Amino acid sequence: MATNKVPLKDENGKLLNLMGIGADIAGQKKHKLQLLQVQKMETIGRLAGVIAHDFNNLLTVIINSCDLLMDTWKECKDQCPGKIRLIRDASARGARLIQQLLAFSRKQIMQAKKIQLNDLISELHELLARLSGEKISVELDLHEHLPSIVIDPIQFQQVLLNLIVNSVEAMPSGGTIVISTSLKKIGRAEKSPYSDLPPGRYVSMQVRDMGTGMSDEVKAHIFEPFFTTKENGTGLGLATVQGIVKHSRGSCSITSKEGAGTLIQILLPAQDGEAAGIQGGQSVQGGHAGTEAIMVVEDEEDVRQLLCEVLAMNGYRVTSFNKAEDALAFLQCDHRKIQLVITDVVLPGISGLELSAALRASHPRLQVLFISGYNENLIAREIKRQPGFHFLHKPFHFNELMAKIRQMLDPCPYHDGA
Repeated sequence: MATNKVPLKDENGKLLNLMGIGADIAGQKKHKLQLLQVQKMETIGRLAGVIAHDFNNLLTVIINSCDLLMDTWKECKDQCPGKIRLIRDASARGARLIQQLLAFSRKQIMQAKKIQLNDLISELHELLARLSGEKISVELDLHEHLPSIVIDPIQFQQVLLNLIVNSVEAMPSGGTIVISTSLKKIGRAEKSPYSDLPPGRYVSMQVRDMGTGMSDEVKAHIFEPFFTTKENGTGLGLATVQGIVKHSRGSCSITSKEGAGTLIQILLPAQDGEAAGIQGGQSVQGGHAGTEAIMVVEDEEDVRQLLCEVLAMNGYRVTSFNKAEDALAFLQCDHRKIQLVITDVVLPGISGLELSAALRASHPRLQVLFISGYNENLIAREIKRQPGFHFLHKPFHFNELMAKIRQMLDPCPYHDGA
């Protein structure tokens, strides 16, 4: 409560009384604290993006160097040493952790794909167990032979992590969290809480805890942005969950009772066909060789050298630069044709986006492949403005790169615009 006091005096200036005007500013203070928290999270998110960029460059080199070593051992008809595979697998897990960091900071580009939900949950199980602490166990009850779903896997990891964090905080004395999956069919006469979904088959994920639960009043506001029952909460966790699920044409509902725990159910449309698998070690020579001339523009020396080495191994003629200015000067002075340019998005001086625009001005049919360890939405929007844009996020496997190159060059071979 804030008050302003005004003295009341008589005609001779003698103080008679004080008049006070009070205003309840508790709500204003709360909103100010929420704004400060959001600003702090945004700063942390920006820092996470910078750190992720540097780590993704390192992981690109480590993962693909291991792949090169494993290919060398295969050519010698010798068994690949287990330690090399351990290094590679650990680096791949590091890459997924970086993606999770970006998901928490909301800096991850939405990349929806067909996945198997059980595989995603199983992959994340170890991390969830560590996150929950020693007093809480995380159990899985996964229904076999589920159809696929279409969602950004990193965003769905954020959904699951947010739900687990809430369950952990609801059980300060410990307990059990159960993550279960099943197949649910919704008919035309289905009632709430599924009335917003069209009839059909849905993959269901439930997260159940035996924590403190919540009242009907709290449940009515639980998915609202900035609504929180925690002293230092942001009120964005479940709002983010619902936003991701709704964006994927799904539904999120909650069942809870004070003292009897909470169950949150997520339904996502079932899909037919095979889902994308979890990547393991892969050969960098996967039958995507070529003879075209490719220009590489990458300021990270280790990444640039490794890119050039693998491209040359697969038959491509490679020219490389660490600055966009040098790449432009080369094309102006040399008349040899470049069929494709691979460029980092963020470069010192002229950016990869500006380089692409300048190259396309004089070579309108030139193919450009952007690569980046950053995942910020701003970069995604800028790339999508480029005609015929293509993008690979670091760390990528070089067999992905080779497949992408053939995808870009084979359907639309380059011809000089002259």
